[in-house]
Amino acid sequence: MKYLILALVSVCWSLGGSTFPWFKGDSLWRKIGVPVVLGVYIAIAFNPWWVGIVYGSVLAGMIALGSYGLNATPHKVVGYIFKLIGYDNKQVDTGKCRPCEVVTRGFCGLIWSLASIVLAINGLMPVWVLYGLICTIGVGVAGGLIRKAVISELVVGALVGSIVLFL
Repeated sequence: MKYLILALVSVCWSLGGSTFPWFKGDSLWRKIGVPVVLGVYIAIAFNPWWVGIVYGSVLAGMIALGSYGLNATPHKVVGYIFKLIGYDNKQVDTGKCRPCEVVTRGFCGLIWSLASIVLAINGLMPVWVLYGLICTIGVGVAGGLIRKAVISELVVGALVGSIVLFL
């Protein structure tokens, strides 16, 4: 069951990205589909059940907050830092600076993993720490270095959904 949920989350995540432009819209697949699937699974698998509902709600907020698009706030913050260090403005602003992309996506992974604090508060502190590390490093490396958008989005979706493997 966990692997089915992981696959479903991965597909929902990729449908919300730029991989499939006819689904893109406001990326509702990603902003609503992923939190609903994970929230319902955690509500079923975890006691007390309301933890899943709270987790899904917090995750929806974190996904809306942390986007790694070129015009998104996390990219602008990381881009500003990279420009201060001395990277070329053109490369940073167009997404062609690989180190900047890795750090931006890692930063977004960290933001998304903060939703697992809900599980830490309910007694699963190791889950929060491990999931935070996996999301931060994994999303940074996978999202920043895999050039094929379909594969990158599927891997990032699987990393975000990997919380189910810890329950």
